[in-house]
Amino acid sequence: DDDEDSDDDAAAAATTSSSSEVETLRESARRAALEAERMEAELTLEKIAKLEKALRKATTTTTTGGGGKDGERKRAGVREEIEILARKVDPTIVLPSSSGAASASTSASGGGSGGIAT
Repeated sequence: DDDEDSDDDAAAAATTSSSSEVETLRESARRAALEAERMEAELTLEKIAKLEKALRKATTTTTTGGGGKDGERKRAGVREEIEILARKVDPTIVLPSSSGAASASTSASGGGSGGIAT
């Protein structure tokens, strides 16, 4: 009977060790997933900031006499890209049409700094 008890104890210890290892691996995987999500959000916000800069530049070109229909198409494309990226960060965001798109996404991205407060 003592041999059976010691076998049971060894099996219980092995199970506890395996369970602990599984939990450690799960926690590591969860941390890695959160880090990947954070990095993706940072990159998305950086892209939004670059697109907003391009939109401001395209708008400045229009007000100084350049641009034309090609400029308007470019601005519309940039606005669309900003919208897509802003929704990626916050699916509930509603951007105003045309003229306010850049300022709305700036506020959605944390003030337009392109980064995330940590």
